[in-house]
Amino acid sequence: MANKLAIPSISISQYPGHLLDKKIRAAASCGFAGIEIVYNDLEMCLNPSRQRLALAKHWMDIACVLDAPYLQVPSIFETDCSRDKSIIVGDLQRLADLGAEKPTISIAFKALSWGVNCSTWESALELVNKVNRPNFGLCMDKFHEFTRIWGDNASPNGKQMDADLRLRDSLARFVHDCPVEKIFYVQLSDAERFDPPYSAGKSNRRARNRQTLTLVLQCPGSLPD
Repeated sequence: MANKLAIPSISISQYPGHLLDKKIRAAASCGFAGIEIVYNDLEMCLNPSRQRLALAKHWMDIACVLDAPYLQVPSIFETDCSRDKSIIVGDLQRLADLGAEKPTISIAFKALSWGVNCSTWESALELVNKVNRPNFGLCMDKFHEFTRIWGDNASPNGKQMDADLRLRDSLARFVHDCPVEKIFYVQLSDAERFDPPYSAGKSNRRARNRQTLTLVLQCPGSLPD
C-alpha cells in the first residue's frame, strides 16, 4: 500500500486568524490525504465566538441594569483577527440577535481610524448593511473619521496630502450615501496637533492618533469644524 501524506495542523500555520477549516482546505489543496488536528486548533475553532458572545451578554446585562439603550462596539484593531468578511458579518449578526432579546439593546458600531478590517464610515456602513438588523447601526465619531482621512501628526502641517479635498469628497458622499436611520448617535472629539510632529518611522497610526485625542474645547484642536 502506498504511504499517504499527512501533516499536523500546527505545521500549516500558527497565525490565529487561520482557522481549522482553512487549514484543512489548504492541506488538501497541497496533496495531503490526512491531517493531525492539534488541540489548540480545535479549541480555536470551537470557542472564540462563544466566548465573545458570553462577554457581550455580560455587558448587555449591565446595560439593562443601567437602562442604557446602546452597546457600543468598535472595529477590531488587533492584527491577528480574521479577515474573512463572512465570519465577521456572522459574528456581528449573532451579536445583534443577542441584543434583540427583550429588553432590546441596540449595537452602535464604530469604525476606529486604526482598525484592521474597518477604519472608515464607508466600511462601517457596508458592515451595517450586510448585518441587516434593525438594532445594528452606526456610531459616527468625528475624531476617527477625520484622523483617518485628514489629519497626520507625522506631517509638518498636521495634514495628509490633499486632506481638504479628500474630506470634502468624503462628507459629500456621506450625506448622499448614508441613510439617517443607520446613524444611532454621533460623538464629537478633537485632536491636539503635536509640535514637533511625530517621526513617521517611529510610530504607527494607532499610536499617533490615540495620543492626540482630546475632548471638544479641552485644548486648541487641529481638526476641521
